[in-house]
Amino acid sequence: MSADADLDPPRLGVVVVGAGSGTRLGGVDKAFLDVAGEPMLAHSVAVFESLEVVAAIVLVVAPSRVGEANDVVRRHGWRKVVAVVAGGSSRQASVQNGLGALPEVPLVAVHDSARPLVTGQVILAGVEAATRHGAAVAAIPVRDTLKRVGPDGETVTGTVDRTNLWAAQTPQVFRTERLQAAYAVVGDQAADYTDDAGIVEAAGYPVAVFGGTQALVKVTHPDDLEVVESLIALRGAGARSNTDATAQAALRVGIGYDIHRLEAGYPLVLGGVVVPHDVGCVGYSDGDALAHAVIDALLGACSLGDIGTHFPPGDARFRGADSIGLMRTAVAHLASAGFTPASVDATIVLERPRLAPYIRGITARLADGLGIGADAVSVKAKTNEGVDAVGRGKAVAVHAVATVRGSRAAQ
Repeated sequence: MSADADLDPPRLGVVVVGAGSGTRLGGVDKAFLDVAGEPMLAHSVAVFESLEVVAAIVLVVAPSRVGEANDVVRRHGWRKVVAVVAGGSSRQASVQNGLGALPEVPLVAVHDSARPLVTGQVILAGVEAATRHGAAVAAIPVRDTLKRVGPDGETVTGTVDRTNLWAAQTPQVFRTERLQAAYAVVGDQAADYTDDAGIVEAAGYPVAVFGGTQALVKVTHPDDLEVVESLIALRGAGARSNTDATAQAALRVGIGYDIHRLEAGYPLVLGGVVVPHDVGCVGYSDGDALAHAVIDALLGACSLGDIGTHFPPGDARFRGADSIGLMRTAVAHLASAGFTPASVDATIVLERPRLAPYIRGITARLADGLGIGADAVSVKAKTNEGVDAVGRGKAVAVHAVATVRGSRAAQ
């Protein structure tokens, strides 16, 4: 998906299923099995939580673990988890319980908590495929030679042609009404199918595949757990290496400025926060002068032009756009050029209203859009002492300084 996908409103509901008994792991509850210091379900939920496209997440766990799952949600501060529900007598019943707890969303992803190494790239590929086809399943082509074994469990009775065979994984992504309709058609026979894609197929709907990964291991046996923990350790080593390289990268500084007229009938949006006032910012997008000044500072630090270059006024894609979404897209442009945001310092010049009650929320929204900690973002508010249009309450102006780390050599 393109970076512009960040401009779309959240539209994906997610059901993370972790209510199984874990029979082949000695009867342990896999969803809460410790994996690299966290319950297994936490690894995949954290990835879904981080994606702009995700609107809501429902966790489905064993009835006896609902309280524990809620504790995990609170500890991590996951804002998109809207419910934790008890599983049913079968996996399919558990999925239906999860679907029933989701708000209205156009797309739904069903994911096994026993696949903790899902990535944002795979999820977004599923969203794109389901948008086009109505139903899509993560899968990889079968690479190994397949043998059919007889009733004795030992004797090979034939070799299976692996041409066009794919191994299904999760997430599986569907248009919500299509998955609901498939469950209605299949009815009591749902338990006969091993995954949701099979139910959709049985109801007569087409299902597409999109690229999964070999790393999307499903933890079923003890040796699967060893593989997953090894992969997590390797990823952690890679992340530490990247962090060390980033720390040594050159620091660059950019300056941004924006000013917007204030008129009645418009919201006053600053840093993604709507500030109650009788006038607001006039603009083609949401008129967020603070976000625009920060975007300009980021682009300037990397010699990537200005905000108008990337988000031209008059382009229909950006009419009424959420400027924090534009900021995320700008950060993606930085990343493709070899840069990452390091810090931001901004000053809002506005005669009224008083902004002190909103500064903390504004700072948090900016930090979220930039992908950096709130301790690396500073937002201050000043008045213009009655001087010029800003001082007369006719406009708001913002000055911003951004630092980035990186180098063109990183491209």
